[in-house]
Amino acid sequence: LSLLVSQTELAQRQASQPVTPPSAQRGYLKLFLQSVTQADQGADFDFLMPPMTAVIPRNP
Repeated sequence: LSLLVSQTELAQRQASQPVTPPSAQRGYLKLFLQSVTQADQGADFDFLMPPMTAVIPRNP
């Protein structure tokens, strides 16, 4: 794929585009945006995580 547009033109087009955060009013996308945890927390729905009942020391 060859673009016949200069890097300057591409940069100008990108700068002129409004930044819109992802949003959803209902459905799976709304559930995903509101409830999925970060990768270090398992990347799962937060309501599927078991409750924390004890603190486990990292360096016993």
